[in-house]
Amino acid sequence: MTSGSLMMSLWTLLFPAVPASGALINEPPAPQHSLTVSDDKGEYAWRRAWSDGSMASEQVLKIGALALTESFPYPYPILKRSPYVMGGVKRTYSNGPIEEAVILTAGAVNLNSQRLYDDPQGLLGSSANWNHDREISQNQAVVSAYVDKGRTFEAGGWKGAVFAALDQFAFMPVGGSSKHGGASMTEANAGMAWLKRDGPHEVSLSADAAFELARRKFYRNEFDFEAAPSGKAGLEYAYQTDAKRYLAGVEAQTRRADSSLRPYLGIEKGGMAAMLATEFRESKDPFFPDSRAVAVSFKARAADSLSWGVTARSSSERYAMAPGPEHTTRVTAELTWTPDAHQAVQSAKSAASRYAQEFEAQKQRDLQAQASASATQNEIRALIAASPTLADFYKAYKPNGSLGVLAAAAEFTGLFSQYNYNENEGHPDNLQNVGDIYQRARQSYLSGTDDPTLVCLGAAQFAAAAAIELGRLNGVPIEAAGVTMNVSDSKGKQSGHAVAVVKTREYGIVFVDWGRVTPTYTWNTEKALRLYQALGGQPALYHQITDPTRDGRHVGYLFTEEGKLLVNNLTFHGEAATPAVGELFADDPRGDQVTVERYKRVLRQKP
Repeated sequence: MTSGSLMMSLWTLLFPAVPASGALINEPPAPQHSLTVSDDKGEYAWRRAWSDGSMASEQVLKIGALALTESFPYPYPILKRSPYVMGGVKRTYSNGPIEEAVILTAGAVNLNSQRLYDDPQGLLGSSANWNHDREISQNQAVVSAYVDKGRTFEAGGWKGAVFAALDQFAFMPVGGSSKHGGASMTEANAGMAWLKRDGPHEVSLSADAAFELARRKFYRNEFDFEAAPSGKAGLEYAYQTDAKRYLAGVEAQTRRADSSLRPYLGIEKGGMAAMLATEFRESKDPFFPDSRAVAVSFKARAADSLSWGVTARSSSERYAMAPGPEHTTRVTAELTWTPDAHQAVQSAKSAASRYAQEFEAQKQRDLQAQASASATQNEIRALIAASPTLADFYKAYKPNGSLGVLAAAAEFTGLFSQYNYNENEGHPDNLQNVGDIYQRARQSYLSGTDDPTLVCLGAAQFAAAAAIELGRLNGVPIEAAGVTMNVSDSKGKQSGHAVAVVKTREYGIVFVDWGRVTPTYTWNTEKALRLYQALGGQPALYHQITDPTRDGRHVGYLFTEEGKLLVNNLTFHGEAATPAVGELFADDPRGDQVTVERYKRVLRQKP
């Protein structure tokens, strides 16, 4: 197939010839032409929709630039103005009890970013960065797909629906030198929804189980994944008359990282809509916070074709070992002009209270010097030589507080980098046990010969597990995890990487990366990762957080601000309705939100 016919086939898939009339089933009508201007993006979108009985379809073409003003209400921003184009097709089928939906998108982005500081020698951030240019530009191809299938029914005066869905997106650097570049996510969910009306009263219920694909253990890049579960349920009561609608509800969620409860109230009256919601989140993992938050939104019409809205959110987060909670407030104002049903122009501006201490390179150099001091290094290496097993080393080594723990983790990963990196992963396979890694690494160190046993994943898992155990045995407060992030390959393109994060009372979260230690002096996981990623200049969609006490089992994906922006604008998430409460709290883009919201709307529109 020639490149021309390939492009024509893609165009035919995304934009089949159909009449331009009507609107999508179960979705609010979208204008044919829309223009959005905000700090986040400048975008023109064209849509064409039609419906024919049970089938409805919509095609979309969007062109724009992310980071339009290069100004963001969060610390350590590195994203620069990034042009993009995206096309997609969305089709729904509704015939009696059968409901189906498919969304397919394809696009490209010229992703531009910049290191926080000029660092031509690569002394800051990850030592795995191969390219040290401050300005980074790369092209990425983006594809995504969402499909669901459901069935509606009636029972005892209730309308109900059962449903299941599968979704995936992938961002793929073009022309990179690493086979582990880019990022993707695959999810599935299944659940049910119920709705009952009695005059002006309406009650709706929903329950959904979701699964995200993740590494089973944090040692290998090869396919060895699990479907990590989470659960969500919702209850909502609404009282509706011809002119007003009042609602009250609650949403609950549980997952490996935390559990949350969100009560909310809302009112719609004439051209005005307001909502108030609170959130109570309890952590199950030391790298996710306990949090309390409140959010409010207000939207109103200033004129027949002009509307405005304000959203405000304030949160208080408390992280493990932190001296106190962190408070953040964010306000967004929007103005929308719709001269007619086919056109819309929207502008938005956000502002936030934020505190971001400057990264002090001298403190990093000082800690590095202390952790790798010759006396400490000689002691650790002598104990390795004298300790046949990892358990023997744990018994023999007596760290002098958190600095000694960091020194051991750094020394081990430094030796791994020198003797044990597996350049041909899979031939042989990486080891998947910290005890085995220790013994093989010890032998290669003592003999001075290479023995490929691991990649960055295994090194991060070993360092995190060792830090936790050394802290536990010696009464040193330590938390640690292996996490994923992005670095630059030799061509400056995005490549995957993994590091150990060690949380201490003295230095906050410290990154241990192939022998290099980088203190952040913050206990806030998101902020620490933002800083470390900014030192390398490569945006990340998300970071995977793992549990080293369970062989690096998946805890959760922590989306970045850049990741939310990219996924919400370049994948199916930008073409699907999401819950209003989730939008209030700027939730991570997840497929189960799309499915549950769609089937709640299906039931409301069923006669």
